[in-house]
Amino acid sequence: MIDQAEIYNMAQSGDEGMPKEFFLHKIEAQGLEEILSDIKKQKLFRISGYILIPIILGFFILKKTNKNIHILTKKKDELTNKVIIEVETSNKQLKNTLKHIMDADIFLIYPIRADLLSKLEEYLRILNYLKLKHESFGNFFNNIIEASISEVIKSKITIENFNKELVERRKKEYEFLFKKSNSDLNDEQKTAIITDDKHNLIVAGAGSGKTEVLITRIAYLVLRKQETIAPTRILAIGVRLSNPFIHQSLPINVRITSLTNPDII
Repeated sequence: MIDQAEIYNMAQSGDEGMPKEFFLHKIEAQGLEEILSDIKKQKLFRISGYILIPIILGFFILKKTNKNIHILTKKKDELTNKVIIEVETSNKQLKNTLKHIMDADIFLIYPIRADLLSKLEEYLRILNYLKLKHESFGNFFNNIIEASISEVIKSKITIENFNKELVERRKKEYEFLFKKSNSDLNDEQKTAIITDDKHNLIVAGAGSGKTEVLITRIAYLVLRKQETIAPTRILAIGVRLSNPFIHQSLPINVRITSLTNPDII
């Protein structure tokens, strides 16, 4: 069978200027955290300067800490502006990735789906940390972080539900194919036919329709409008018992022909 990751990458590479996957831009949250921590330490140290103001030592402590706080605050403002750019870049890349997923309208195989959700989880962790430190930033920065958190949560829900919604749409779209089957396929069998994960395992008892699911899936892969598979790329192997007292079903190639007419080995 064709590798679904190969299909996904081919579909993703269609539009120039858009990333093939969501790349979590490096956000300098750690550097910002260190600066905020240093500012906090300097402010605490400055208190001792106020306490010691009656003596000359207190004056020098205040002068030194105020200078350090000024330098650190300037660094914080510069890094904050950099973080805003990094967050907006990540948001844009996320938006483009979701657009690719929706436009391609293909099943998200497990490695790709897990990678996307993992990156979104890490991104959300960074954003929630920045939200926690909202008192250290201005309204403009905080509003960007709040909006970004909302978008990331929506994106996670979209990706988590995408496969399920796609399968339900495809089951309705290809109902005509299910009706041509020699068996009355149930909902679980239809889901197995439509599901396009990298590895698909069907476990069922004898006579439950495993072969019919396989045959209908082959017909689905060949006939579907999205990421159609060439019949010459499909290999179907079946085992037939030679016992004359056991009812023999028709060979796989004959049963496939009843649904479609592919040149399948």
